[in-house]
Amino acid sequence: MSRDPIERFSPSRKDGIDALQETHLRYCYCAFLQNLGIRLDLPQTTIGIAMVLCHRFFCIELIATAALFLAAKAEETPCPLNDVLRVSSEIFH
Repeated sequence: MSRDPIERFSPSRKDGIDALQETHLRYCYCAFLQNLGIRLDLPQTTIGIAMVLCHRFFCIELIATAALFLAAKAEETPCPLNDVLRVSSEIFH
């Protein structure tokens, strides 16, 4: 039996993504954010906030990139958007 109704009826389950696949996807975008944040020389706090934002909106790398940019602003560790997009593109490819 699933842990609770929220888990059974989550948007991921409705989209056909099982818990194991969701865990893998979350790991992948967190690793992406960690890599992106380190390459942009951002503090771990900013990277962590980006991860929390992604967990809330469970997303793909494009959203992860935007989450890191917003987290940098929220933590007053701004990073130029062009730099964020350039490094993100480098990591993707």
